Amino acid sequence: MQFQKKVEERLGETLYFGTHESGLDVFVLPKKGFSKKYAIYSVKYGSIDTSYLIGDQEINDPMGIAHFLEHKLFELPGGGNAFDLFSKTGGNANAFTSHDMTGYLFSCSEHFNENLDVLLSYVNEPYFTVENVAKEQGIIAQEIKMYDDDPEWRLFNNALEALYHTNPVRNDIAGTVESIAQINQDLLYQIYNTFYHPENMVLFVAGDVDISDVANLVDKNVKKKEIPFSVVRKQYAEPDCVKQKRIVKEMSVSQPSFILGFKENHVGLTGKELLRKNMETGLILKMLFSQSAPLYNKLYQQGLINDTFGFDCLNSDTYFATFLNGEAKDIDKTVEAVLLGIESAKQEGFRKEDVERYKKAAIGRQIRAYDSIEAVANQFSSNYFYGIGAFDFLEIYPTITEEILLRRMQEIFNEHYAVSEMHPVAK
Repeated sequence: MQFQKKVEERLGETLYFGTHESGLDVFVLPKKGFSKKYAIYSVKYGSIDTSYLIGDQEINDPMGIAHFLEHKLFELPGGGNAFDLFSKTGGNANAFTSHDMTGYLFSCSEHFNENLDVLLSYVNEPYFTVENVAKEQGIIAQEIKMYDDDPEWRLFNNALEALYHTNPVRNDIAGTVESIAQINQDLLYQIYNTFYHPENMVLFVAGDVDISDVANLVDKNVKKKEIPFSVVRKQYAEPDCVKQKRIVKEMSVSQPSFILGFKENHVGLTGKELLRKNMETGLILKMLFSQSAPLYNKLYQQGLINDTFGFDCLNSDTYFATFLNGEAKDIDKTVEAVLLGIESAKQEGFRKEDVERYKKAAIGRQIRAYDSIEAVANQFSSNYFYGIGAFDFLEIYPTITEEILLRRMQEIFNEHYAVSEMHPVAK
């Protein structure tokens, strides 16, 4: 396996990359002198991938199957699991399923090659039985019930349910007790063989590692498939409007809390266009709602928000949503004040000197992130599936102006918004 390299002198980083004969893309970010080493092996298969085409055949799978499969891949023949193997080699392993990908990872200080061998081995050798699938259904059913009882998780999922009509991002990542009951051994193998294809996966390694060792371990564990990856994901006809303007729930919480979500309908972007949209959104949210921002301080001084107030955005090539959230004694009054503050900001726009200051701070955060190999690797893996490169952000930040941010703010904060509320149980 041959590697090319990209040198980014502004960061002092060199990224090696190559495509294995199987179609797997492999990236290595050497970090000389770092004691910790990290690897993440990812597949573009998440909770939203339940409807798709293979040839002329449309397939619809149960909700939660990506998360279920993630759990089951740790199972090994003979009753053991991959965590046992990592514990013998000093590796700290984990995995996660998001809306649009699944990642398997580990970190270690020693025995990196042995740990990478374990990672590549268990992900590429699934072992499902009738018995271990049935056992997992019980475990995940309890996990689903636990998340249903988690106010923060319920608040967030209710926000997605309010915003979206058909896009499966509105569905819980773990599925429902009823949906996972439909999962069986044969279906898991079918899903695995469909999506866990080297052409639909990526390996990212960071740390003081030997590139040739990484290549040899990929050669050992990753085999070329006879059939190319050929899944066509379903396109959803998502209406512009939100499904519900408000969802209110009562749970065992001490204070009322809310999420104000804004839904955008201009989706379908990938690569640098998607990254630009994400970066512009991040700058706007910081300039309006970070703790040093005038609007945040105005809301805080009025007692409408407290230090739990925050913001986030969730995006891919099929959805883009921005969220403002926190505790509020009077949610209606707080939401009204936030919306008024946003409208005022739209009228006033941004000052050039403020934009430049926030841009410099954002660039600084990105550069400092390269001191955390976990953060860089995880962000890269997520971005990779949308055609975003590790260093692309350096090209985009200098081109962002106050006029561009004002235009972007109009897009984010539109009339398609919904409120998810959580209140203490009425006595």
